[in-house]
Amino acid sequence: MTFALQALIQQASTQLGSHACREGRHQWESEGGRGCPFEEDHGTCGQAVYVCTTCGTYDYGARGGPGHSDCVATRGCDHRDKLAA
Repeated sequence: MTFALQALIQQASTQLGSHACREGRHQWESEGGRGCPFEEDHGTCGQAVYVCTTCGTYDYGARGGPGHSDCVATRGCDHRDKLAA
């Protein structure tokens, strides 16, 4: 499948969405990572970035998403208490 066709399929899926995605049941897949969102971390931790394979929505650690759950579950992170609050 060409990149252009994949992009069109992704765009159509995003516009139409799916019933599951509209209800918040995304099909998350890890797509890399980013640095800890807390500046005080000084590059010690990282956070996974997820994308829904159905609608293309990204999760950058929003409460209730898989990135947030990963951070709360990570042992040794000095900022877990800020995320759980």
